[in-house]
Amino acid sequence: MNKVVEVYLVVVAIFIVSFSNAVNDFSVKIEDFSIETDEFLNG
Repeated sequence: MNKVVEVYLVVVAIFIVSFSNAVNDFSVKIEDFSIETDEFLNG
């Protein structure tokens, strides 16, 4: 039982880390896109 719980916690931790990395990448892309849009509109 303990082994199963340990594996589950590791999987959840990896999922959380990869999810937060994806969110960070996504927000950076949105910032880049809004900067490009501002430059285009104010061009």
